[in-house]
Amino acid sequence: MTNDGFTVGLKLWIVFMVAFVLLRYPVVFSIFLGALAGWAGGTVAAYLKQTKPIVQTDRLSQLSGLSKRLTSQLGWRQDAADANAARKEQASDRASRRGWIGRRKPPSFRSRR
Repeated sequence: MTNDGFTVGLKLWIVFMVAFVLLRYPVVFSIFLGALAGWAGGTVAAYLKQTKPIVQTDRLSQLSGLSKRLTSQLGWRQDAADANAARKEQASDRASRRGWIGRRKPPSFRSRR
């Protein structure tokens, strides 16, 4: 088995390192940028060389299942009425922070007497 990603990355590292040195960058900086370019190119080459497809998982269903298990284990319950009240409260908070047009008038000193 050949590791094509590694060999491509090593070749790219050398090419980019020499190119940066020829562009008169400092040697240490050229080595670092060459290594970064080699790593990126090697990663892309390894990804493109894959024979088996990458399995896409449904993260949303996994997270919802985790959420259901946590709520059942911790005993958290949220009624529909509580959820609606929380949404309305968030909406009113957002409406009060809309800017100049929807801004509420601050209380005056007369109202504090």
